[in-house]
Amino acid sequence: MMTVVSGALTITHADGRAETFGPGDTLFIAKGTTCVWEITETLRKFYMVAA
Repeated sequence: MMTVVSGALTITHADGRAETFGPGDTLFIAKGTTCVWEITETLRKFYMVAA
């Protein structure tokens, strides 16, 4: 789980679908997910990792 504090990123999933996130957006990426992160603006984030 991650909340974007400032900046922006785009996540492209294995199927080619892309999602862009910016300040105030919260996202969850499940363990084992195949994706590519592209940080498009300097990113500040709050994140949590759960095992």
